[in-house]
Amino acid sequence: MEEKEKNAIFDITKNRVFFGSIDKLQDWNDGEISQAKIIEKVKMTLKNYMELDNVSFLFGSGTSIHLGAVSIRNFPIEVEKYIVERGEVRLFIR
Repeated sequence: MEEKEKNAIFDITKNRVFFGSIDKLQDWNDGEISQAKIIEKVKMTLKNYMELDNVSFLFGSGTSIHLGAVSIRNFPIEVEKYIVERGEVRLFIR
């Protein structure tokens, strides 16, 4: 695939690659590195992180709910009542 085709597929201005709270994609897009090299850098960085044993990935809110994953946006009513009854609501509200 040519660089022009890659640029059309992967628009740096519409994508984000966060490590912690830092958007590394914007850091790498300083104008000195070609977009093809940035894409390669993203691939290599993700590959290296995926080979680690103790790393978790969050791919957006609700991406695995359809697979049966628990949603954190809706706590079961029993859990909510338990927290309220114990007076621990203050721990969750900032």
